Amino acid sequence: MTQKFLSNNFKVILGSFLITALSLLLSSNASALTVSPAKLELDLKSNNITTGSFRIINSEKKDIKVKIYSTPYSVVNDEYQPDFEKSKFYTKLSDWIKIDEPKITIKKGESKKIDFEVKTPSNIPDGSQYATIMTEVIQNNKNKANINVKSRIGMVIYAKTNGKNIESGVIDKINSPFLQSKKFLNINSSIKNTGNTEFNAQTQILIKDLFGNTKLKQDNTYTVLPYSTRKISFQTDRKKGKPFGLFKVEIKNNFLKQKHSETHYILSMPIPILVVSIVALLSLIIALVLVLKKKK
Repeated sequence: MTQKFLSNNFKVILGSFLITALSLLLSSNASALTVSPAKLELDLKSNNITTGSFRIINSEKKDIKVKIYSTPYSVVNDEYQPDFEKSKFYTKLSDWIKIDEPKITIKKGESKKIDFEVKTPSNIPDGSQYATIMTEVIQNNKNKANINVKSRIGMVIYAKTNGKNIESGVIDKINSPFLQSKKFLNINSSIKNTGNTEFNAQTQILIKDLFGNTKLKQDNTYTVLPYSTRKISFQTDRKKGKPFGLFKVEIKNNFLKQKHSETHYILSMPIPILVVSIVALLSLIIALVLVLKKKK
């Protein structure tokens, strides 16, 4: 009985080890591959064939077998988590893509050019289309374990069509709470795309002290996809941390010839320090009141 128990435990441990080893191996293979460019922009016309290409680079010290295919591309929340599964009317592009060599071996140290074509229908939808061309490592069939771990990288395609393109967007909201007691500052703005094609937004967040000196600054450009709202958060340098005290925050968002600017004030201070400060201030006020009463 004991021997059977130990045997079963050994099988569990061995199985876990094999799963971990295989996952690390596949992860290693995926990280050894890169694609260039990471994003490609195309102009599409109805009932037409457009060609394109990209490169897969294998920096591993061994050959890697891959399969190449297209998937839809969209985002599912304001944090812009990508979705490569759900098909929408603006992700039909994935159905129009044909890869010249869908299965190939990338030799060690090789930079392989991959050609593809996009065949558009006559009734192409208005607005932009989005897709991803995935490069996925082909697992070794010699392994009998029932494990399905996808190791893949993708190139996103933004394609403008010759249909009716509408560029439109608005500021959805600005969030900058006055009291900031957590480790990192909570400052963000949300931009909503109300059109049917993407646009770029230039954003700037300035944090100044009450004397006008800039303490922290962030400048970025973000792409905002149609039918989505993108939240742009201030990223505090983790090494420098955040400043303490009362600060003026300037939040600027420029897109589609629109310029939007707001000013807020924040009190950046951990709760324990804030409580001690309030107690000290109240103690000082009480002491002053008592001194004034004695003088009377």
